[in-house]
Amino acid sequence: MNDLFNRSGRNAERIKEVLAYNVKDFGAKGDGVADDRPAINSAIGFVNSIGGGTVFFPDGTYMLSKDPSSPKQAISLLSNVSLKGWSREGTIFKLLDSVASDTPVMSGDVGGVISNVSLTDFTVDGNKGRFNPIPTADENEGINFKNGEDISITNVRATNCGMDGVDLDGGTKIALTNLLLDDNGGCGIHAAGSGVVYLTISDCQLYNNGGVRVNASGDGALSAGNLDLLVSDYVTVNNCISVGGPRPLSVFGSRRVHVSNSIFIGSTAKPAVGLRGKPFTNKGNAKFANCCIIGATDNLAQGVLLSDAFQSAEFSQCYIRGRDGIKVEDGGRLSVKGCEIDPTNHGIYVQNTNGYDVYVGGDTVFTESIFGNDIRVEDNCRGVVDGITMKKSGGTGIKLGSEVDTPWKIKNVTCETSREVVQIDSGSAGGHIIEDIYAPSGSVEIIGSPNNVVRSSELNALKFNFTGATLKSCTVLFWNQGKANTFKLYPIHQSCTVLFWNQGKARYR
Repeated sequence: MNDLFNRSGRNAERIKEVLAYNVKDFGAKGDGVADDRPAINSAIGFVNSIGGGTVFFPDGTYMLSKDPSSPKQAISLLSNVSLKGWSREGTIFKLLDSVASDTPVMSGDVGGVISNVSLTDFTVDGNKGRFNPIPTADENEGINFKNGEDISITNVRATNCGMDGVDLDGGTKIALTNLLLDDNGGCGIHAAGSGVVYLTISDCQLYNNGGVRVNASGDGALSAGNLDLLVSDYVTVNNCISVGGPRPLSVFGSRRVHVSNSIFIGSTAKPAVGLRGKPFTNKGNAKFANCCIIGATDNLAQGVLLSDAFQSAEFSQCYIRGRDGIKVEDGGRLSVKGCEIDPTNHGIYVQNTNGYDVYVGGDTVFTESIFGNDIRVEDNCRGVVDGITMKKSGGTGIKLGSEVDTPWKIKNVTCETSREVVQIDSGSAGGHIIEDIYAPSGSVEIIGSPNNVVRSSELNALKFNFTGATLKSCTVLFWNQGKANTFKLYPIHQSCTVLFWNQGKARYR
């Protein structure tokens, strides 16, 4: 049937009328003046009563009042009834100026499950200009489903709504395809309620939706301005673009979220991608592949922010930019593979992983940041760095702070610029392994941290600094053809055992 609907030519409109019920046969005008809500709901009710089908809307602007017999909305969606316009640009549903707040343009709110509904080829206009200011708590959505099942929304635009463009308040097996969601007061897409399970979002564009939607109190209470996944499960997002709003993407307590081939471009004071866990029992997990994530450059605008104990995040083959590329403020397991990290401050900034591991490698590249470190760790977590390239000159690449008492393994690092490649701070319990570092103009510095191993590396300088430290000795094993142009130990009266063998070498200074 969809193939027939999409045919062009002289017979296309006749085919549509034969296969669907034309809303104008029920009295709708579509002239931008008359209230078409009674006729539209009459057509939907009739098609539902005969077991289901499609209501067809020729191009035109269908003005809508609030349905007095429904909980809130103008158009009342029912199970087994699909709505199809002639074109997304030409078929428009718009609320009248006189419609009170707390009115979705169309909603499937039947007090139970609404199922088997398809919405295709039209625009929903929430006419938010009738509010001044826009209410922050009312349900002024474009399209709303409560407990929807087997729902598809395809080639639809939702714009100018006081709240969300599309609001999924619970439900399962929902597909959103080729949507344009722009200039809405709330989110572009809000998937929440009692939780949405099996949600597919593909080929969608979300631009400059606002921050009216509030999900939780505390810092960052305003949720995603564009795409908001709240307590949802088994969600795929593919080939989407989300630009602006407080957060282009927010994953809040949602699990098994897979995002691919998508672009997220943020604005000031918020991250481009926000991953949040608490206060929900399920702290959330997400995987990103082949995505472009660009935050702003002010102090609060990270590319990605993990907070509120978000449990697990994985990034592969992504480009990530922001004040900090990825900041683990209060998160969990982090894996970064084959990405390009392009920050203005820190590339990856780890403050609290709640005991989970960190992995960075797989040919990840850190570009020339203006400030900060490529990887900065201020948390006692276990970590592996295996296969990264540093492009920046000067400063410190990997900095393990005094809080890092769990051993890290740092290997296969390439840096052809002059900089400190690795620094281990005083106070760290040590036991770190640093190997296979190629940095002929770079250095490794260990500041008062014991029992570290440096091996199989080519460095310009290997430095041990015990100034002000209670530690009086250190053992370094440097072997398998490793070499450093200079080996520096200061203050010189401290003791240090250095073992070089199998062609390992350094010039002491």
